[in-house]
Amino acid sequence: MADNDGDGFPDCLDVDDCQNHPSCQICPGAVEIQCGDSFGGNTSGGLNNISVYTGCGNWEEQGPEDMYYFRATESMQLEAVLTNIEEGQDLDIFILEGGCTAAHCKEQGDSLGWSGVEPGIIYYILVDGYSGNQGSYTLTLTCH
Repeated sequence: MADNDGDGFPDCLDVDDCQNHPSCQICPGAVEIQCGDSFGGNTSGGLNNISVYTGCGNWEEQGPEDMYYFRATESMQLEAVLTNIEEGQDLDIFILEGGCTAAHCKEQGDSLGWSGVEPGIIYYILVDGYSGNQGSYTLTLTCH
């Protein structure tokens, strides 16, 4: 990839050649989220695309997931927090780097995902249900 926009990084913000690069493509169904955003969501009735996040460990996440994406424009710390989880449900959070497969998993947590991010890379934040759990939640994204 080339640095066409002059920001010092060959990344997904560059023109033509980079925009069509596979690592710059958004995974289907992902909703964009930015620093400071807070979303109310519900995984009930969704699809279970990933059951074990091989890049992070071996938690059995057979519930449906909700997927969000974040485009980093600078190096920073990303904090994704789940609150207001529906009573009795075990929802977890996963941060994937550069793709939306189990192998792209970078961080996992019960209700907190914390990760360093770099410009030009797309990060996915997934809310998934342990052992088939599903339900409502609030996801808040903070950047430091």
